[in-house]
Amino acid sequence: MFPHRPTVGSEMARLKETIKRFFLNRGWQIDQLHPARFSVTLARKFGYALYPIVPAFPVDPPINGQDVTVLGNPEFQESVRMVRNHTLLDVARLANLWNLARQTGPGNILEVGTFRGGGALHLANACRDRPLLVFDTFEAFRHLTPGLDDLFDAAWFRDTTEEHVRHLFRSAGREAKIVKGFFPESAAGLEVGPVAFCHLDVDLYEATRDSLAFLVDRLAPRSLIVIDDYQRTAHGVDLAVAEFLEKHPLFTCFPLFPSQAMLFSRTLWER
Repeated sequence: MFPHRPTVGSEMARLKETIKRFFLNRGWQIDQLHPARFSVTLARKFGYALYPIVPAFPVDPPINGQDVTVLGNPEFQESVRMVRNHTLLDVARLANLWNLARQTGPGNILEVGTFRGGGALHLANACRDRPLLVFDTFEAFRHLTPGLDDLFDAAWFRDTTEEHVRHLFRSAGREAKIVKGFFPESAAGLEVGPVAFCHLDVDLYEATRDSLAFLVDRLAPRSLIVIDDYQRTAHGVDLAVAEFLEKHPLFTCFPLFPSQAMLFSRTLWER
């Protein structure tokens, strides 16, 4: 008879038990990592976030887009097809940007925090006759505030370059002033205002706070600011908006589904 040889599975089990005992003997608890959690952790290391398609509270029944005007607009449909591989925004948020930007009065359009440029190009498609300024670091986050910016990871949003966004606009035949750097410092010396519409998608507390402080005196009549990641457990964004509203009581904020906010000055809309 042939001598018994341990299987690969049994050897692996013994190795795992040895590792577990090693840590337990030194005062550390070690538990098996669920495959789903491992996938999420691994994805974060590469700068991505994984979320279940069905949230904790599912949208049931599913949202019915039948006969929704914007979804039937051929220009909107074509714009979504153009930008879908260059943005993390879903169709609902793209629809909000499309409709609201078109409601504003004369002035510049800004996107602050563009990542790969899809949202900015979508705004250019929606308002073709407006000057467009696009701001992004095209780098990692500068600073995350613990307890406020925990939704995000310092390694995220590296998969982009300034040249990628410039090429996206060139290939679409659209024009924009693309500015690299941390906003609002990167806007120093530029004629940013009057700002009719701003899509503010900077994710973090300090960046949202400083951006709003910069924009408040540069807004045009009938202007709007749409903020991304509002009421989405991005606690820093929510806090920055709350602090801004406390300092500027003539401004009003309306949440937009699924995770945006519309911010505007009542006095600027009364003119």
